[in-house]
Amino acid sequence: MSAGMLTTYREAFEQLAESRPAAQRMERRRFLEQFLEQGFPERHEEAWKYTDLSGLAHAEFRPADHGEWPAEKELPRLANTRRFTFLNGHYDPRQSDDTEPPPAAALPETPEDGLAALNAALAGNGFNFHLPAGARTDCPVHVLIHHRGETPTMAHLRHHIALEPGAEAEVILHFTGTGHYFTTQFFDIRLGAGARLKLCRVQDDAANATALIRTDARVGRDACLQASMVELGGGLIRHDITAVLQETRAGRSFFGPCVPGGRAPAGGGRGGGVGATAGGGRPRRRHRRWPFRYRRRG
Repeated sequence: MSAGMLTTYREAFEQLAESRPAAQRMERRRFLEQFLEQGFPERHEEAWKYTDLSGLAHAEFRPADHGEWPAEKELPRLANTRRFTFLNGHYDPRQSDDTEPPPAAALPETPEDGLAALNAALAGNGFNFHLPAGARTDCPVHVLIHHRGETPTMAHLRHHIALEPGAEAEVILHFTGTGHYFTTQFFDIRLGAGARLKLCRVQDDAANATALIRTDARVGRDACLQASMVELGGGLIRHDITAVLQETRAGRSFFGPCVPGGRAPAGGGRGGGVGATAGGGRPRRRHRRWPFRYRRRG
């Protein structure tokens, strides 16, 4: 990484530091140094041989601010849902059904690579959803994540979804945007025994967007994660999923059609991975282009 890029990310960290919890600043600075040392994953790494991130090392993305946020009519709203809206990496209570800001995001103990370290260093508080045992959402939850970048900007978020035993929920993750931007979105999902989560991701980012998404799921006994993913185009979009089946009779299924919409070729420049393992062992990653269906049988 060039000296100019090192300076760019150091300045971004200092700009964002004041808005992050004081108790996390030292830890976040350690993660920043890890990212600056390791940089972005490269194509000679097995897991990244189909995804070229070299363009990120030469573009100067600045932290996105609130700016002039889109009017309500410019943002998609799904009927009969409860909406949580994040604009340019910031929670917007004015366009959400909950006025309370999300709590501080939990940070990893040791990020697995430079990209994870970057997210841990710079990420703001994303969607934090907790459902108590036996509870059920009365309507789908719509999480709208919108970016607007007239000049190259970046925004990073960390999200957490936890369903206690027997809880059931349906969550729609909806990514939209305009302009030129770089974003990382990390999701941590925990399902207790017998919990059920239907997760739908709709990716409709801008043509000049780079969106790198990771989902780490832990699925308990008799619990089920059912995830569907619809890609409507964008720039460089990659979603890595790791599902760990922690006990017997835990299940998950993934389904992901790709509808380019004329803005990006199906699979062109895209990387993606999905992995699953039972019993809390080391996940096995598999890399395929959408569309695919991956399900354990038996």
